[in-house]
Parts: sequence; structure tokens; C-alpha cells
Amino acid sequence: MQNQNVFENAAKILYEDSIKQQKINKLRNKLIKELGNNLSPAQILYSSISELLTLRRKIEKEKTPSCTQKEVVEFFQKHCNNIGFSQAIKDLQRGLSILNKNRKNSPIEAKNILIEDGIYGTKTKAAFKNACNNYSSRIIKKYILKGIINNIIFDTKNNYNINSEDLLYKTTKDLKEEL
Repeated sequence: MQNQNVFENAAKILYEDSIKQQKINKLRNKLIKELGNNLSPAQILYSSISELLTLRRKIEKEKTPSCTQKEVVEFFQKHCNNIGFSQAIKDLQRGLSILNKNRKNSPIEAKNILIEDGIYGTKTKAAFKNACNNYSSRIIKKYILKGIINNIIFDTKNNYNINSEDLLYKTTKDLKEEL
């Protein structure tokens, strides 16, 4: 009986280590893929995760706002193709509002909460431009994804004919890979 417990504990420890190692390898591969042409062959083989993260931060700081805007627009276009322009704009507006902490009385007009009307008007343009000037493309994309998730949950929570979890999975599956 005691030997069985020892074997179970050993198996548990070994299994947990392999799961941790898989997560580390997945993160490392994601960073290498993301950094792509910015890495030398030696960096690909021998860099640690912390070195890769530092390099990613350095590259993101060097990007111009127009480059950041271009990356976010590519990400957003993918979402538009899947769900439609009007709903995608609502998701963008919700994401930008969450990024700006849902402020209502900010002296900077571009940081105030946006009305989710599905129209890419002057306030949405200003908020998007402000976000691109102040944040990395990865952060903006992450908050747009939060807006998408938020809208799906609130739009479908009382409709029992729609499986919200399935819709969330289908909508965000490809977009999560872009982060």
C-alpha cells in the first residue's frame, strides 16, 4: 500500500514537470515565431525566455505609432472578416473603453468611454489614434479581444438558444493566436 503511494506521488511529480516544460516550450516557440526576423540563429537556439521577452519589449518600444496602428488594423481586419463591420466596430469601441478604464470625465476627450454604436466616427478614430500613440500593438490587441469577449457574453447571456461558450471559442480561436 505504501509503495503504491510512493509511485503515485512520483508519477504526479513527473507529470507536473512535463506539463510545466510543455508550457515553457510553447511560450518560447511563440516568442521565437513572433520575433521572427529579429533573431539570429544563435539567439533562436540559446536565448532564454527572459531574454526573448526583453528583446520583444525593446522592439515594441522602437515601433512608431503608424507601425503599431498597421499591426492592429491587420488584427482587426481579421475579426471584421469573421463577424461583420458593424459588430467589429462595437467590439473595438468596447475594447478601447476598457483600455481607457471606462473614464467618463477625462480632460483628454480621446480617453473617455465610447458609445457602442458600430460607427467608426471621430471619437472612435481619436481613441484609436490615442491608443496607438501610447500603447504597444500587443496591448491594444489584447484589449480589443477583451471587448469582443465582453460583448459576446453580454449579448448572449439571456438567450438560451445560443451557446455562449461555443461562440466565444469560435470567435476568439484565431485571434488569440495573433496576440
